[in-house]
Amino acid sequence: MRKSIFLLAFVILVFPQWCKAQKRGDFTKFKGSKKQRSQPFPSATDFRPGGWLVGAGLTTLAEFSDNEIAFTEANQINFADKVSLNPQFLPGVMLEVGRFYNFKENRIFKYIDYSLGYKMFAAGERFEYSKTNKVVQEGSHQTTQHFASLNFNINNIIPLNEYMFINNGLGINADIRFLETYTPEYPIPMQNANPGSIIGQLHYKLGIGYMLDTDMLVETSIETSLFNLFPQQTQFSQLNYFNLSYQPFILRIRFFFFRLADSSCPKVGSPDIAPGFRNGYGD
Repeated sequence: MRKSIFLLAFVILVFPQWCKAQKRGDFTKFKGSKKQRSQPFPSATDFRPGGWLVGAGLTTLAEFSDNEIAFTEANQINFADKVSLNPQFLPGVMLEVGRFYNFKENRIFKYIDYSLGYKMFAAGERFEYSKTNKVVQEGSHQTTQHFASLNFNINNIIPLNEYMFINNGLGINADIRFLETYTPEYPIPMQNANPGSIIGQLHYKLGIGYMLDTDMLVETSIETSLFNLFPQQTQFSQLNYFNLSYQPFILRIRFFFFRLADSSCPKVGSPDIAPGFRNGYGD
């Protein structure tokens, strides 16, 4: 499993650069009169506005600070007077399939997408119990949670050249947990936080896209949550597990599949003919 995760990470990071290094040719599948495209994301004039996408990625829950819990005599919790908590970074995976819609008119947002997928998050925590500055017990525990995930994004692109672009996206995800392992190992009574079976978040993603051919592009991105819509947590963008708050991150690769628009010529005298229209590709 771990080898598969590392292989997926390698593919996500290296594959777009490998594609860039290959001989591009002249996009021979494109049969219209346009030999060069003015923007790297295909135009809804030349292509059907909707299409399919598939994606895969790596997930992690990151916590960048240690935590320390002190007990007073009023607690009277066995022999411990201090607990030190340290987060563990554990990888997970995600898979998705969905649709996108490309706006025909020039707008702030270039396209929207939505998908249904599978998402796994894992969180770990190491702990040390101390009395009078002496460690008397230590251990670790972790949780692995599996979600069915709904994802919606609205995206802006910044062209870098005729094949490559930067993607900025805002979106919402709703994750429904259907399976989990959750085994806190504290030897004394302590809080064991768990965000719940349904998670809704506002998120942001930043990525780079690259046209592989006229009918397909690849995009790699990193995504993180901005705000927890539900449930409410200690931190506004993080999820509570055990006694720490974790920030979700997703490193993702996506493939978008395009289809050429109908190339048949409209009837003579049709009121639907746009000014300057000369052929089925909108030239």
